[in-house]
Amino acid sequence: MFYRLITVVGGLLFVIILFALIWFFCKQFLLRHGVKEQVSDRATVLATWTFAGVSVGLVFAVLVLELVWNSEQGNSLTKDVPANIQESIESFFFGNRSGCIRFVRLRFL
Repeated sequence: MFYRLITVVGGLLFVIILFALIWFFCKQFLLRHGVKEQVSDRATVLATWTFAGVSVGLVFAVLVLELVWNSEQGNSLTKDVPANIQESIESFFFGNRSGCIRFVRLRFL
């Protein structure tokens, strides 16, 4: 039970530190580009959208890489899903296994 508390606290610290770093760099970016008024508020807005974009991108990247890895290993996250829905999911993420997915498979896996 204690490990769950450590995991939650560690995750919260990671998120707080990541957002603080993004905010700091956004503020520096705005200052270097000559923004003088409401720098902290503008940095907060810019950091919030940047953090949201990074979060969504990471979730999507992990999901795609997990699906690629499981399909390579013969496992499927969708093995209990009917075949027609499973084919739709796989065609949405993999298509004909060209382009970005092929690059990811060849480059990183």
